[in-house]
Amino acid sequence: MIKLLLSISWMMMLNFMPVMNQTSPEEFLKIAIQKTEQGNYSESINYCSKAIVLDKDYELAYYQRGYNYYMLGEYELAKEDFNKTLEFNPNNAQAYIMRAECHSELGNRMKSIKDYNRARKIDFFLTMGHISKNLFNTILPSGK
Repeated sequence: MIKLLLSISWMMMLNFMPVMNQTSPEEFLKIAIQKTEQGNYSESINYCSKAIVLDKDYELAYYQRGYNYYMLGEYELAKEDFNKTLEFNPNNAQAYIMRAECHSELGNRMKSIKDYNRARKIDFFLTMGHISKNLFNTILPSGK
């Protein structure tokens, strides 16, 4: 009987104690970035989603998850995350660039051009660098 009471009281204490090892959204994002760098895009998406569960307004987690969706060819999902990123920060040129890439992959050239123009107004050199890289990649054969 005493063992039962002790175990019940122990369980009750555990339920009311704060979680000591709870991982922060920033820690989840750090792991997600490492997974992206390793090419583990699906795992990175999982960590980004965990960060978002803990902080629904975490702009960087939405961006990172969108990037990983893009890398997996999930352009609609990527576009949704870039949209969310831009809701939080309408001056994020990189999010406009990545959303432009999604539009381009989905065959919507006009929306792609509009997003590139928005990005260009925010950060001219970043946008032109990205466009130049894309041009060189289409002109030069891959692997050279």
